[in-house]
Amino acid sequence: MIPLDEAIWHQLSCHNITGREFAKILKGYYAGTIPGRKALQEDLLQCICGGNVYDSALAAAPHLTHLASRCDPSSAAVMLEFAAMAIAEASTGNGPRFDPRLTGPLREAACAGVIETMRVLESPNLDTFTREEMEAALLAFSGDIEGYRNAIAEINAWWEGWSSSPQQVTEMPAPLPRNEVIWGDNSPSSQTSSGEE
Repeated sequence: MIPLDEAIWHQLSCHNITGREFAKILKGYYAGTIPGRKALQEDLLQCICGGNVYDSALAAAPHLTHLASRCDPSSAAVMLEFAAMAIAEASTGNGPRFDPRLTGPLREAACAGVIETMRVLESPNLDTFTREEMEAALLAFSGDIEGYRNAIAEINAWWEGWSSSPQQVTEMPAPLPRNEVIWGDNSPSSQTSSGEE
């Protein structure tokens, strides 16, 4: 992980604040002041907004997967959702240009993300929407970026249908195939329960 007091945070950009200000928010989380789900989403929307990933999100992803282990499942899910989005964007090469020092920490964040996402998915109190987001995050952390993007598109389509006419949409579409993480060459890959890659 890039330490939060390192000079690189001065060069990173966010949606509404500077990278340095975002590092201060993360320091607060480490100090134990992790807000509830809604406030946490607002904090993280300052570095990722409207699906646009800023370079500060790439530096924050390893911190978010680490901090997720210290949170209740609801807050951990928010952190993992944002970390997965950043890792997926970094994997495509279409996202923001990032410092080469982030390559190793992003790989470590993906591995930690698999573990933490599995922990959150074990929670019996997750709502269907959060469970689907965590299934999608698991795809990103496992390296299945196309599967991640498809899952997010399905979630967004469901959400748009629900918000425009909540009485007509009562539940999420059929769940995606269960994913198993297959480890090889020190990196995870995903495989559906039917054995397809």
